[in-house]
Amino acid sequence: MLAVLLKSSNSDPTAALLVGLCVGLFSFFKGFKMFRESRVLADTPRIAIRGLAMGFAHVAGRAENDGLVPSPVTHTPCCLYRVDIERWVTEHNSSTWRRERSDVDGPGFHLTDETGSVAVDGRGAELDLDQMGQRIAQSDSYSSSHPIAAAAEGAPSNEELLAYVNRAGMAGFAQHAQNFLQNHFSSADPQHQATREFFMETMQSMGHSSVSQMLPPADVIQKMLEAQSPLSDPRKEQARQMILERLKTVDPATLSQLASFKISSASGRYRLTEYCVLPGQEYQITGTCTPNPKPRDAKDRNLIALGRDEKTFVISRKSETQVVSGERWRAVKWILGGAAASIIFLALLLAHLKLL
Repeated sequence: MLAVLLKSSNSDPTAALLVGLCVGLFSFFKGFKMFRESRVLADTPRIAIRGLAMGFAHVAGRAENDGLVPSPVTHTPCCLYRVDIERWVTEHNSSTWRRERSDVDGPGFHLTDETGSVAVDGRGAELDLDQMGQRIAQSDSYSSSHPIAAAAEGAPSNEELLAYVNRAGMAGFAQHAQNFLQNHFSSADPQHQATREFFMETMQSMGHSSVSQMLPPADVIQKMLEAQSPLSDPRKEQARQMILERLKTVDPATLSQLASFKISSASGRYRLTEYCVLPGQEYQITGTCTPNPKPRDAKDRNLIALGRDEKTFVISRKSETQVVSGERWRAVKWILGGAAASIIFLALLLAHLKLL
């Protein structure tokens, strides 16, 4: 890392040294945040699902879900998946895999123990799971220098994986936009609220890499238009009424086709590593218990998800002791690595500025 940063500025390395110092400080403080999370995990006792109350909780049980989705890399039927996407980058005569993003998606699942069941929305969770598979996908420009083997029977093709890379990028952007709208654009004005809900529905539709529909359904668009007050401009109001009338007469199948569009394939060379939550397996979950907005019956009142205030949310296949010790060891590595990088880059910066 040091060599790459220094090579990136042939004349004046000040900017590169500042970047290195910032990265080191970020890693140092991230390590302390991770250490705090490990303390939270250690101090939160495991309880039976039947005894869940609103707030931070630690439960364990078996994953269950009838509506499984095929995972992007191995097409394994699963409740939830995480794919770490890395891109092959060449800089200054050296090449390496650089982390692009992590994509977490799936229909969610229910966690069941001998006392009951609770819904789990795994988006935003730290997934400490078994690796299901790893694939390399690349566009045509890399085919001659980096040939890859043909996909196994039943596995996604190279083109499907490249399309997934772009879809995951769009889903990540949509999820960030959805969080921003939810946190900053709450309004009591019915017209503004209808507009906000429309954009929230749009972002929710785009925020799933596991589905192809990237636009909200027609009934959502119609609901937003009907919720608006009559527009002051007669021509705009006439246009709004015309759109409403058209939506009532268009065939739903046609609208469904319009709401879905083909995602173009990504360009470059990517390594995709996949982890899955599988039905029937046992998991430890530490997260925030909230009311379930979409209960399947009267007993399905609770949901474990990423908390608004408490950000610790872990889904793991390991035992309680392994989860806590693993989190602490990761935190120590981030703290020590960040401290070492900060000291090295600060010393180099001071030496460069002749302040030492």
